[in-house]
Amino acid sequence: MALPSEHSAKRLRQGLAIEQKLLRLGGSMAIVAVSFVATLRLMDYFIPTRPTHPLILSYKPVQPAINQVSVSVSEILPPDQWKGADSFNTNLCTVGLRVVGSFMQKGDTDTRSITLRLKQGDHLLYRSGPTGGSQMLEISSFSPVILPVAPEWVLMDFSDPDLPAQFVAKFSDNGDKWGEWSAVALVDKSCS
Repeated sequence: MALPSEHSAKRLRQGLAIEQKLLRLGGSMAIVAVSFVATLRLMDYFIPTRPTHPLILSYKPVQPAINQVSVSVSEILPPDQWKGADSFNTNLCTVGLRVVGSFMQKGDTDTRSITLRLKQGDHLLYRSGPTGGSQMLEISSFSPVILPVAPEWVLMDFSDPDLPAQFVAKFSDNGDKWGEWSAVALVDKSCS
């Protein structure tokens, strides 16, 4: 068996710490969670893949505010395919944020991507339609991740130390079924 990479060893240490906390909590949920963590540890040893994605999404809904977001609309890289909004056509200009999303003329059937120039420590707001499985986030040198359903605005935090100092993040709406769309809220100084 090959020795784990530095990244895998770090994930193993993090998994063990989580496992110990869960065991202290006790109960059947802890046993299930410990089994899940053990499975992740085994995967790090036996499945040679690119590093998994750092945890970046807070599942706690937030009230949109400009002080939560560090990414500006000027960080959108061409081609900018997200010319729409969310399905509610939310206007956050009153708080200095612009909603940019994949929901456009065709509604849920629109499939497009947006690419943002980010740096470690950046934050933005994200939300999606109620149907999951086709909203993706890609950051170079990490495996693509399917984003969870987020019907309310949630905070995306790109502070993980495994992220490079500067990087490009591509958000993609690959779904064309009902309830499949994504949106981000970014700082826009022309808004107010």
